Amino acid sequence: MLQAHPWLAVVPPLVVILVSIVWKRIFLALFLGLWLGATLLAGGDPVRGIFGCIERCLDVFKDGDLAKVVFFCCFIGAVMALIQRSGGVRGFIEFLSRRKLVKSRRQAQFLTVAIGAVIPIESSINVLIPGSISRPLYDEFRISREKLAFLSLSFCAPICTMVPINAWGAYVSGIMAGQGIPSPFSLYLRAIPFNLYSIFAMGFAVILIACQKDFLAMAKAERRAREGGSAASASAGASALSGEGLTLDPKEGVRPRAGRMLVPVAAMVAAMIGGMLITGHGDFTEGQGATAVFYAVLLAVLVAAVQYRLAGVLSFGETSTLFFKAVGGMAGMGFLITMSFAISTLCLDLKTGPFVAGAARHIIDLKVVPAVLFALTAFISFAIGTAWGSWAIMLPIGLAFAPGAGLRTLIVLGAMMSGGVFGNHCSPIADTTLMATLASGGNHIENIRAILPYALLIAAFTGAVYLGLGVILF
Repeated sequence: MLQAHPWLAVVPPLVVILVSIVWKRIFLALFLGLWLGATLLAGGDPVRGIFGCIERCLDVFKDGDLAKVVFFCCFIGAVMALIQRSGGVRGFIEFLSRRKLVKSRRQAQFLTVAIGAVIPIESSINVLIPGSISRPLYDEFRISREKLAFLSLSFCAPICTMVPINAWGAYVSGIMAGQGIPSPFSLYLRAIPFNLYSIFAMGFAVILIACQKDFLAMAKAERRAREGGSAASASAGASALSGEGLTLDPKEGVRPRAGRMLVPVAAMVAAMIGGMLITGHGDFTEGQGATAVFYAVLLAVLVAAVQYRLAGVLSFGETSTLFFKAVGGMAGMGFLITMSFAISTLCLDLKTGPFVAGAARHIIDLKVVPAVLFALTAFISFAIGTAWGSWAIMLPIGLAFAPGAGLRTLIVLGAMMSGGVFGNHCSPIADTTLMATLASGGNHIENIRAILPYALLIAAFTGAVYLGLGVILF
C-alpha cells in the first residue's frame, strides 16, 4: 500500500496534529496516529493495526535507553513528592524568605529569575518555587501577579531545555535515538546554542527587569498594582487558582529544612554529571544521557530515604509507600512518553520524514525551512499545550530536512526545540502556565493576556533570526 501510495506516510502524523488541535486530546491523537500507521504497515488491515499499535508501545521497552527515559520521568515524580513531604521544599522557601535580601522592585524580580535559573531539575518545581517565594515580595513591592507568572515561565521550560540534566534533554535524545541518529545526546548538547526562543525569552525577561519598562496588557497590570495596590486582577475572584493543594504538604509535626531538598537534588545533579563522564569515557558530550539520568534519579531516591530516616522525618516504610504512590501518579506521563517514542519509530518505518522532506524541496525554498519548522512546532505546541507532544510529532519529520550531524542539523533541531518551548511559555492549556497561575495566585486568563504579547514578540524575533540563518547557511 505504501509503495503504491507513498503520500499515505504523512497521514498518521497529520491525524495526530489535527486531533490534538481540534479536541485537545493528546493521548487520543497519539493512539489514532499509531493505529493508522500500524494499519498501513499491515497492508490496510485495521484489526492487525490495533495489535501493531500495542506491540509498538511494548517494543519501546526493548530499547534499554528509551525504557530508562520512561522510568526516569516516572521516578522524578517520586523525588518531587519526597522532598515536599519531608518539608524540604517548604524549608527552602522559608530559608530564602527569612534572609530579607530584597529591598526593591528590581531586586524582587531578579530574585524570581535567579531562583528559576539555578533549579532546572523539573519544570513543575522550576515554576512553583520561584512563584511561591516571590509572591509575598511582589505584594510588598506592588508588582502584579501577571509579571510574576511571566518571569517564572520565562525561566521554566527555557532553562529546562538549556541545561541537559533533567527529563527534557533525555526525552528529546530518546526521540532522536528512535530515529536511528547516532550519539543523540551529543547532538542535543551541540544544538543548545540554536535553541533561540529559550535564549531570547530569558534575555527579554532580564532586559525588562533591568529597564523596569512594560507595555500593552502587562503595563496595564503593573499600573494597577502600583496605583491601586492590588497585585492580583479584580477579576481573580472565583476564577483564580489559589495554589491550595498545588504542592504536597509536609508531614504533620515535621519542621521544614532546606537541606532535605538540597541534598537529594545535589546528589542527583552530581550523579548525572558523573554518569555522563563515566559512560562517555571522560567526554561529557559522548556520555549516555538516558543511563546517566536513570541512575541519578535512583540515587536521589536512595539518598533521600536514608537522609529522612536518619533525621527521623520519614521511615523507610513511609518513603516506600510515598514512592510507589508518586510513581503511580506519574503513570499518565510515562504512558505519554511511551506513545511518543512509539510514534517516532513508526514514522521512521513509514519513511514519513524523507517523504515530507523530498516533497517540500519542490514546494518551499530550503532557506525558509528553519523558520517554517519553528513556526509549525510553536503552533502545535501552543494548540496542544505541551512541548513534548509537539516534539513527538515534528522531530521525526523535521530532522529529515537536514540528515547527519552538521550545522544545518543543529539549526533545524534548535528551531523545533524553540517552537516547543513557545507553547509551554504562553499556551493557556499548558501545565506550566497553569502552575504559574497557581503559584502566583492570579487570574489565569489575565495572566495569559499579559504574557501572550511578549511571547509573540519573542517568537517573531526568533523566527526572523531563523530565517536569516536559513538564507545564509541553507
